[in-house]
Amino acid sequence: MKKLYILLTLFASASITQTINAQAPAIEWQRSLGGSDGEKLFCSEETADGGYIMGGYASSYDGDITELQGQTDCWVIKTDNTGDIQWQKTYGGTDHDKMFDILLTEGGGYIFAAHSYSDDGDVTSNNGDADLWIVKLDEDGAIEWQQSYGGYGFESPSAIRATSDGGYIISCDAWSNDFDLTENNGYADVWIIKIDSTGNMEWQVSYGGSDYEGALCIETTTDNGYLVTGFAASTDGDVTGNHGSNDAWVLKLNSTGDVEWDKCYGGSLWDYFSSGKQTSDGGYAFFGYSDSEDGDIGTEGGFGDCWLVKTNSMGTIEWEKTLGGSGYEEGFDMQLTPEGGYIAVGYTASNDMDVSGMQGNVDYWVVKLNSTGTIEWQKCVGGTEQDEAHSVNLTTDGGYLITGFTNSEDGDVTGIHGYYDGWVVKLTNFIGVENNTTNSFSLYPNPATDNITISNIERGSSISLHDVTGKLIQQSTINDVQAAISTAHLTSGVYFVQVKNENRIATQKLVVE
Repeated sequence: MKKLYILLTLFASASITQTINAQAPAIEWQRSLGGSDGEKLFCSEETADGGYIMGGYASSYDGDITELQGQTDCWVIKTDNTGDIQWQKTYGGTDHDKMFDILLTEGGGYIFAAHSYSDDGDVTSNNGDADLWIVKLDEDGAIEWQQSYGGYGFESPSAIRATSDGGYIISCDAWSNDFDLTENNGYADVWIIKIDSTGNMEWQVSYGGSDYEGALCIETTTDNGYLVTGFAASTDGDVTGNHGSNDAWVLKLNSTGDVEWDKCYGGSLWDYFSSGKQTSDGGYAFFGYSDSEDGDIGTEGGFGDCWLVKTNSMGTIEWEKTLGGSGYEEGFDMQLTPEGGYIAVGYTASNDMDVSGMQGNVDYWVVKLNSTGTIEWQKCVGGTEQDEAHSVNLTTDGGYLITGFTNSEDGDVTGIHGYYDGWVVKLTNFIGVENNTTNSFSLYPNPATDNITISNIERGSSISLHDVTGKLIQQSTINDVQAAISTAHLTSGVYFVQVKNENRIATQKLVVE
């Protein structure tokens, strides 16, 4: 039976939120994970036991890695809540295999998206060059099933997301037009593939023009559609409105992969979106990189900046912000925060303008912004060499988990094993206010099963439910002083209930077990 335990996370107003978040959170702990060669981490999620699952690739056979089957293997690490390894496993064959995204699944297992050049070891087939490789694991990391998809050319995934029917949607780059792919528009295409819960392909679609397009992320939307973010270099085919060399490209798809709308964003140089989220107002937020100083970009501070763009539901820009200094910045991941802001990560080579505290060649850069894109705080984390942050997650204790890689062995980095290590950094509580019930609302019963009741609200309040990444699950306006909300459809995990009106914003955190 599901139980909901309610932990209070309160924001009395937007102005209070800005004040309490002005101080950047401290490092709670950090871990360097790897061996004497090179390891990198690209993804992570919090697990039901309060620990973390992380993924990337390994090329060592010592240190933290106990087995290596090929030149590089997919690498999955399960840690406790302080980053100590509980188990780790490599997956692949005798060639190069690299993992880029991992998800928790129903029943406590995991599923990851990788590309594989192998056709032996754990990999049972390969259509040519690198294939998309999807692997389903049980809670202890044993393979339940695995499946390769692709053609004679190169296919590589960027993200995998669970769908409402129990299956999965995957975003990829694709260079083939044979085997599992029915068309290719040009040099390389965005390839979206839908599979069921056991890996059977349900449909696949390629999008692009005569030049090079790539997918960097995919997210589900509240209408059971999909939001694809990446880049486009074409000016024909499926690509419309390209501004220059390479534009950030967004595709809004329906539930069967048909394009509802697409838009190019950028200027005359190189621009892309590595992350996109649906926001609580029905619009979208996108995060990535811009090297342009014209077109959609209002200002650009250095050689390249992180770029945050807010649009309406049809992709029309409402506002945009470039973030960085006079050096080079690149943005990789962004999550929505419960009060309507953003947490974003990437790396920086600057130490001026928006950036302060940079310690070396390239640092992790963590930026917290409010709902209009104003920086509330920023933090550089790293040492004197290269440190790149590739993913960020909000954790149930109110902190942030950041994963990437490092080859520093000083500054904030300790315990490095070799050439590159996967590096995990846990930042402390982002909430800033504890045990403050001012302007709160009542939510009961606690624990709950199928329904909760929200009271002490004003008529006309907006009530929204978000998952731990900030993704909007549902939203409604209540014309009463209390409301009943169904929780029967919620899977195990962390959620935020937010009540918002012109007088207050209050949020309570729900952990569904």
